[in-house]
Amino acid sequence: MYSPTPVQVKELAGVVSVSSEGNQSLALKSDGTVWYWGSSYYFDRDGGAHPSPIKISGLSNIISISTRDSHAFAVKSDGTVWAWGFNGLGQLGDGTKTNRVAPIMIPGLTDIVSVSAGTSHTLAVKSNGTVWAWGDNGYGQLGDNSAIERTSPVQVMKLSDVVSVSAGFYHSLALKSDGTLWSWGGNDAGQLGNGTYTPQPQPVKISTQTNVLAVSAGGYHSTILKSDGTVWAAGANYYGQLGNDSKLRSNVFVQTHGVGSINAAAVLTSPTSVDLTYGANFKVQTFIVKRGTKFLDCPMTGKSLSCTDTGLTPNAPYTYTVEAYDVHDTLIETLSATVNSHETTVPKILVTADKPAVSPGSPVTAHVAIENASDLYAEDVTVTYDPTLFTFVSATSASAGLKIYHQSESTPGTLHLVVVSQGAQYGVHDSAQLVTLNLQAKNHSGKGTFTVSEGLVANSLGEEIVPTLGGTEVSVLTGDADVNGDGKVSLGDLGIAGHHMGMDKSQWTFPKADVDQNNAVDDFDLTAIVLALLSH
Repeated sequence: MYSPTPVQVKELAGVVSVSSEGNQSLALKSDGTVWYWGSSYYFDRDGGAHPSPIKISGLSNIISISTRDSHAFAVKSDGTVWAWGFNGLGQLGDGTKTNRVAPIMIPGLTDIVSVSAGTSHTLAVKSNGTVWAWGDNGYGQLGDNSAIERTSPVQVMKLSDVVSVSAGFYHSLALKSDGTLWSWGGNDAGQLGNGTYTPQPQPVKISTQTNVLAVSAGGYHSTILKSDGTVWAAGANYYGQLGNDSKLRSNVFVQTHGVGSINAAAVLTSPTSVDLTYGANFKVQTFIVKRGTKFLDCPMTGKSLSCTDTGLTPNAPYTYTVEAYDVHDTLIETLSATVNSHETTVPKILVTADKPAVSPGSPVTAHVAIENASDLYAEDVTVTYDPTLFTFVSATSASAGLKIYHQSESTPGTLHLVVVSQGAQYGVHDSAQLVTLNLQAKNHSGKGTFTVSEGLVANSLGEEIVPTLGGTEVSVLTGDADVNGDGKVSLGDLGIAGHHMGMDKSQWTFPKADVDQNNAVDDFDLTAIVLALLSH
């Protein structure tokens, strides 16, 4: 008995996916079993009808199913594919044209994650992103650049990184991980969407379509879902299957009218401004946008709009409402978005050092540190130092939950680091060390600067903030700090050097006050004496 309204399938629970075509239906349960009801001569030895679901024997640990016309497939968790039903064109892929009333494993096909049954051909995706096909190939729907029927799987040309496929009557679709759409096979109704009506024996990229999330091949038309919630279709349209208020076929993808609600977004771009964007369906004629009860002037672009609301008060919540109206001024939908403005805290990134002065050849430990941080999760930092005084050895993250995702020294003395917090609990707040730098002092004296020359940080909201920058000085000290020659370094040596500081060389009474022997007693010499004094 026909039913014009949905009825629940009896004696069936725990179902995770279904597949139906013709007079038969399949259901996959969470326990990995497959159930069948309806009628298919090629599914049963007796060819009878089954008004209630029956379990298909011989199948377990199934993760995916697909059925079309009079044949079906099931993918096991071990990556094997099992097939049964009509096989007159080799669509079962077992190397024969023998019909199978019970599932058999397709030989030589492994690591499969999903399968799609077409009218007389089949597609499968491997875990490595390649696509394999078998069955009828009269229109090039197997994508192997031929029209040769295949009873065993062959690899589809020019495809990698594929995440899903769909097989139609005589054409095929594939979706790559980058959101691009590829199509091949029969094209007499323009179902490939490539602007022609010519069959394609190997995949072609549909360059007009990006950010695709899902694909579905019908009999002679194709439908895709995009990340903005819109639906697009190409091909036959005699029955209105493209959904564009027309019955004319199209060899390019056209947007399906009235599918997808308005997508509203309000993004804080500064403490006092918000970017508003709204994408709509084809029925929208006008928008009304409000902040609270205040009407905003937001221009439409096609069937969407965008604008920036400025002059907000920091640390205050704001609610934006968009109303969409059709050509008859009938309200289609109302959506709201709320943001909380806030004052951006500007942090400081700087370099600190464990010691202000070191001896030649000794290790130098410095730290990339941050001050005045608030809710930070990513830092992009460039550190510069004097490569004539120091040699870079290594960099390590300074605390748990922080990881250096990029480290490079394009030229000596310029170190680029990208640091990321690994989880909400590891956000950077207040003052903290980000990275520990390990260097080696070279074998000559001088005063070197460690400076953060460039920096950018980002918080949990994705806001990017330019921090203030800072650095420190580290001296490499050589020479004898025993200024008065009494065999020891004492405060007396420091007093003599202090007296000689800035004095003309002709007036020196203790020449050894010039520790680094650069013909001047300066701050560098006093620092060297202090370092020697403290080390004794």
